[in-house]
Amino acid sequence: MVDLFPRSGINRIQVSALQALQEATEAYIVQFFEDCILLTQHANRVTLQVRDMILMRRLRGRDDIINR
Repeated sequence: MVDLFPRSGINRIQVSALQALQEATEAYIVQFFEDCILLTQHANRVTLQVRDMILMRRLRGRDDIINR
């Protein structure tokens, strides 16, 4: 058994909770990359670069979940 949350004493998690977490994560990542591709197209390129992702994080601001 893997201890998922060692500090809080939680040693079990429902399958539906993991599925919801996976669904939300996938949706966030897909939206993030779609937005990054828009920056790439705006720069008249076809290749997504790290600087596009850095700029997208900056444009999303401090309140975005990835910037916390």
